Amino acid sequence: MCPDSSPLTIICGDGRLSPPVTPGDVFVKSAASTDLMFLHELGLPSYVFTTDRILASVERKLLEEELSKTNVLVIGSPIVNLMARDFNKHCLFRFIVDSRYEELEAKLKQYHGDFDDIPRIQAFWKIAEDPLRDYHRGADDPNLPPKMVEEIKAEVQKIFGHIIPSQFIANLIGLGHGLVDPVDPMVNLHWDSNYDFALISLGENPYNNNFACVMVAGFSELGTPHALRKLAEKDFFRDHPFGGVVKVQRQTPKSSTNKFEKALTYWLTKEYKPEDIIENLQEAMQKPLSGSSLGQLTPKQIEACLGFISTIEQANLLPKSSEQGE
Repeated sequence: MCPDSSPLTIICGDGRLSPPVTPGDVFVKSAASTDLMFLHELGLPSYVFTTDRILASVERKLLEEELSKTNVLVIGSPIVNLMARDFNKHCLFRFIVDSRYEELEAKLKQYHGDFDDIPRIQAFWKIAEDPLRDYHRGADDPNLPPKMVEEIKAEVQKIFGHIIPSQFIANLIGLGHGLVDPVDPMVNLHWDSNYDFALISLGENPYNNNFACVMVAGFSELGTPHALRKLAEKDFFRDHPFGGVVKVQRQTPKSSTNKFEKALTYWLTKEYKPEDIIENLQEAMQKPLSGSSLGQLTPKQIEACLGFISTIEQANLLPKSSEQGE
């Protein structure tokens, strides 16, 4: 399943500045550098490497044009990778994102505009993160008059209400929201501090369905690097041709200096064939079961998933299952 087909673009999360100075600094957490610690093990011959923070400042039309020419490997969850929020919607296995997110994002984009009024934007985010603070001299900026600060407070209230942005993003995905798992639509995840869960999912490139994407993302810091590491093991995907949900179990103490180096990673998603996913998706199209994660998908999204599976099968791009052998 390793996305070694050229051309390939790798998109990871990035560090953030607070207060923000670019669109890539807002409404997203900093990514951990450990997310990439096993990237070299994939042995990729060539690729373009970039970050979500860089792409967030690219004009949207140009961004879509560039990403329409390549396969994409997305590293990191929607909490730490802005681009994962786009690609997550097109993966067969995906995170269920807080339902309030898209409305908040649309309001923020309208408010930020071209991101050219940096002092006002920075004051906005200072106030949004600490609305009870008594700001003086223009939100700590003498160039902003008190009247403008009051206007910004009103704007923060209009967009966020009682929501604290950093807390909202920290819980954008999570076990409480769950996952869309087309193999086991009723899957439930139970948290423990000694392990993490992660998604490894194949999906279509939303900017050009002639190319594919792979998203690798954990719920917390342990899951992402070890899920990424598994992309190098082709046999790992014999009975999980489109990916799935993995469980990453810590093998060293949290206090250890090499706490990320050793972990046991294994499938939580049961073995399946493409026709198993097709059957579940078709059933969900007709009448989803109560409590099924596939109920999170619209009929249009289900049709897109079925179309993607058909395209991949016709192109003979799936690994042989253990039953098929070499």
